[in-house]
Amino acid sequence: MYAAINWAFSHAPNRLVYLQHRMRVGHRRNAWIEADYYVIHVPKTGGQSIAEAHGLLTPGHFVYSDLPAGFIATIRHRPHVAVIRSPIGRLRSTFRYAKMLRLGWPTTSLAGLAKYETFSDFAKSLPEQKVGTHYFLRPAVRFFDQAPLDRLSLIPFEHLQSGLDQLHDRLGLTRICLPHKNQTKDLVDLDLSLDEDAEAIVRAVYEEDFRLYEAIKDLPISAADEYLGPRKR
Repeated sequence: MYAAINWAFSHAPNRLVYLQHRMRVGHRRNAWIEADYYVIHVPKTGGQSIAEAHGLLTPGHFVYSDLPAGFIATIRHRPHVAVIRSPIGRLRSTFRYAKMLRLGWPTTSLAGLAKYETFSDFAKSLPEQKVGTHYFLRPAVRFFDQAPLDRLSLIPFEHLQSGLDQLHDRLGLTRICLPHKNQTKDLVDLDLSLDEDAEAIVRAVYEEDFRLYEAIKDLPISAADEYLGPRKR
């Protein structure tokens, strides 16, 4: 049965899969109405750890403009935060996650990506994945569509704890300790190398993400409107 469901998801249009994701986890965001800030959860950037530290479930991988209008009206004037990761690191983690899903409960479109034997093969498939509309693979900057950039803080993945500490200090909140869960620790035999042709494809597909990551990677926390939107450097 799971193989059949996985086949259906892996062959479904990206927009249909995104709709399924919205229906499956959309209810989680309601718990964030009372939170001190909202997390725009770019996949494979530590959003799950932030949510768990708050005792919540992740609000899901939603483009900001796709959130319900009433929900946006409630949270728009609150602080927002997102974590930015190197596109190569994010994709490598996604590939490992897809392999893990195939070994367990392969009932999402991600498990279909596990058919690629190596990380380079997976990276070379990106053009056919239509990442611009893929809810898990879309570039990080696409998640911020119509988000309040003047209220959005960006934290590099490598500085996740220290960046979140600074955010809490600025907001007068008690610091929280982030849990770390390596969901793919048992996948030790994967070829995660990236050949030149594959890297060129990744850099072309995620050009904006690379530019943003390079700009903020050395700082624990940055203001989004300095790098995105009209005020960007």
